[in-house]
Amino acid sequence: MRVPLLILLFLVLTSGCIAPSTPSFTQTPTCLEQEKDLNKAIKCYLEDPREIKALTNLSKSLKGPNEEWTIWNILKWEEENLKYDDNKPTNYILRPSEFLVKRKGVCTDYTVLTLGLLLTLNYSQVGFMIVHYAESTTLHSTAIANVSGTLFVLDQKLPPLDLGSYIVESGKAGKLITQGELYYVSKSNGSIIIEGPTILGANDFIRQDYKIDEQELKSIEIALKTMIAQRSKLSQVYELKYSLPRGFKERRAWILKIPRFRVIYNPIFKEQYLETIIYHILEDEEIKEHIKTATGFYLEVTTEQEDLIIKFYLAKQYIYKGHNKNRG
Repeated sequence: MRVPLLILLFLVLTSGCIAPSTPSFTQTPTCLEQEKDLNKAIKCYLEDPREIKALTNLSKSLKGPNEEWTIWNILKWEEENLKYDDNKPTNYILRPSEFLVKRKGVCTDYTVLTLGLLLTLNYSQVGFMIVHYAESTTLHSTAIANVSGTLFVLDQKLPPLDLGSYIVESGKAGKLITQGELYYVSKSNGSIIIEGPTILGANDFIRQDYKIDEQELKSIEIALKTMIAQRSKLSQVYELKYSLPRGFKERRAWILKIPRFRVIYNPIFKEQYLETIIYHILEDEEIKEHIKTATGFYLEVTTEQEDLIIKFYLAKQYIYKGHNKNRG
């Protein structure tokens, strides 16, 4: 029997977009001059009431019940609604209002927009990072956020990555990070305050890496089983893992694969990962159709190298009908 394979991809994008040279500015530069410098563009744009107004409705729509959900929602929205502009001049930084209209930009545009959305919602432990690579003089910028004491990179797409995951995934994509310039950004009485930089070497990235263990994988499996039982009203049938139990028929199986999960996962965003996985299982059209008549399920979580493998089984229980015989 062919087992359908569902693949849930989280993409990591680290395209460089900042020229290494630094333009000179007057002591009191205008906003037009600041459009070429990230630090000054952040201060100029995010102090402008017109830009805050342009961000307000979107930020409110993306605000979740906590910071983790808000960050997840922002990155999900950016991934689904914005595109990377390979043809855009890299020395021009879009205002957030412009970016929202054009719907395409480069890393500095994403950085300013993401910071603007978070600051509009009054999050304070946020900032940005300038990333240096071994093989290129072109730099990269990304928004960052400190969540529950862990620094996460918010780089245009899901998922948020801790520093260790970020340097590993960047290296896998052929971009070796040598250092990061870390800046924190806050807002006080309408004024943007930028503090930094703090220089992070490659070892600083690696030290802030979360390593998932078997206990955490088991807790993910238990949580997924509980969520499916609650939302589908199906009964959990352990025997479905191996065979079709007595009294059941039509055993079906699906496999959900999440590449690089052991590398990208961090338990601070566990709820968001779980909800995303559940959505891709229960909203799959084929699975939805079979759930209508199924009565039992089983789910198993395993790994293959760095990938997470979720096996999901459904079966339908026989309904036995007695036979009445008329006696004359």
